Amino acid sequence: MNASATQETRWLHFDASAVQDVQLSNPTSFIQRPEAGVHWVNFLGYPEESTWLEWREVLGLNPHMMMDAVDAKQRPLMEEYPEALFLSVKSIVKRKGSRVKMEHISFVLTNDYVLSIQQKVQDRFEAVYTRIQEGRGIVRQRSVDYLLYRLLEAVIAPYGMALGSMEDHLEKLELAVVQSPSPEVMMQVLQLKRDLTNLRRALIPMKEVLGSIETSAFIKAEHHPYFRDVRDQAMQCVDRMDSLRSMLESLESLYLSSVGQRTNEVMRVLTVFSAIFLPITFLAGLYGMNFQNMPETETQNGYFVVLSIMCATVGGMLWWMRRKGWI
Repeated sequence: MNASATQETRWLHFDASAVQDVQLSNPTSFIQRPEAGVHWVNFLGYPEESTWLEWREVLGLNPHMMMDAVDAKQRPLMEEYPEALFLSVKSIVKRKGSRVKMEHISFVLTNDYVLSIQQKVQDRFEAVYTRIQEGRGIVRQRSVDYLLYRLLEAVIAPYGMALGSMEDHLEKLELAVVQSPSPEVMMQVLQLKRDLTNLRRALIPMKEVLGSIETSAFIKAEHHPYFRDVRDQAMQCVDRMDSLRSMLESLESLYLSSVGQRTNEVMRVLTVFSAIFLPITFLAGLYGMNFQNMPETETQNGYFVVLSIMCATVGGMLWWMRRKGWI
C-alpha cells in the first residue's frame, strides 16, 4: 500500500434536516458517531498502513476486506461479510483525447455508514457532495445504501464521457484513413484500440459486480431499481465498446485497403511509363549499333525520321491505353 503524503479523510454526516462535513484525523471520533442519519467517510488517497490498521481494529472489519480495499491491483469484485459489504471497482481519473488512466476505488457498506477509499487524492465524488449539501434529489431522505448507488453512478459516468471522446476521435481517424493514410494514423488507431481494451478489462468485471449486488442483504429491496439502472449504464458502455472495437477493426482493414490501393496506383503509373519507354528504348538501341552495313545511319534526315517514329509510337500507345481505360 502506497500512502499519499497529502492524504485526507472527509466525514459527511447527514439526514433530511442537516449536513455536517468533518475532517477526520483518526477513527476514534468516528466511533462516537450519532446513531441516526447516514455517515460517509471518504478517504482521498490511501492512508498510512498504521492508520489503516487502526481503522480496521476500531471498526471491527474483516482483515482480508481491508487489505483488498487498498490494493490497486485488485480486480473489480463484490464480497459480502457478516459485518459489511465490500465492493472494488475501477474508475477513470484522467482523460486526454483518447487516452485514459484508471483508478482503484473501494467501498465498504454497513447498516449506517459507507467507506469510500480512493487511490488518488483528487476527489471523484465532488458532485455527490454538492448534491447532498444542497439537498438536491432524494439522497438525504434515503438510507446509506442509496448513497452507495450515487457513488457507483459517479464511478460509471466517466466511462460514457471517455467513450464519447473515443467516438469523436474515431470519426476523425476515418477521414484521415480515407484522405491521407499514413503510419501515424495507424499508430493512433492502435493506441485507441489499446485504450479501449483497458476500459473493457475494467468494465466487464464491474458489470458482473453490479449485476449481483442486489443479492446482498445490505441493499434494500426498494433500492434495487436504482442499482439495476447503474448496471444498465455499465451494459450500455460495454455495448458501445463492442461497437467501437468492431469499427476499429474495420478501420484497420480500410487502412490496409487504402494503402494497397495507393500502391496499385503507383504501380500502374510505373507500368505505363515502362510500357511507353520500352519500344523507344528498343529503337534507340537498334539505331545505336555501330555496324558498317546500316544504310539508315547514312540517311541525311535519319535522326529526325527515327525521332518522329518514336513520338508516333508514344502517342499511339497513350491513345491505346486511354481507350482501354488504363490511364
